[in-house]
Amino acid sequence: LSACFGGAEAPSGAGADSLSAEQQSRLLELKLLPTTRNALQQNALIDHAINQGYNVSADDAGFFYEVLDEGEYVNFQPEDIVTADYEVYYLDGTLVDKSKAGKPLRFTVGYLIEAWNLAIPYARPGGSIRVLTPSRLAYGEQGLVSPRGDTIIGANRPLEFVIKNLELLEE
Repeated sequence: LSACFGGAEAPSGAGADSLSAEQQSRLLELKLLPTTRNALQQNALIDHAINQGYNVSADDAGFFYEVLDEGEYVNFQPEDIVTADYEVYYLDGTLVDKSKAGKPLRFTVGYLIEAWNLAIPYARPGGSIRVLTPSRLAYGEQGLVSPRGDTIIGANRPLEFVIKNLELLEE
């Protein structure tokens, strides 16, 4: 996750009006007292999901995910070699990174940031997934810095990932 492209806005959902009262209530029940960075970020992720109308599910590890396209076959497993296109957004909608056109990211499940390691197994080949994650499961206090020293993703930033065109490589 290295190429930095700015200026675009996050893919929007249908908005809060598209979530049922039950879905909104389910998310609001997960809000925490804002006494720590983790609690503040979890609340920000919940608010973002509600405002965008995302029908996310909560994972016990502390991130939220929405399977956008089911895909086929069986879910990915640790050690699977996968390719995918991706976009990374701050919660304000700023696009901060994405895969280069025609050059999907190639990775092994279990060897990326924790949010991806935990979320990709919810997806299947040919599918796509949205992941809302606190910074502690992404780039944490270090952020993501290019080899030239440019900040790609700021420190302590909760993020939205849209991971598409997931494909399992046979090796």
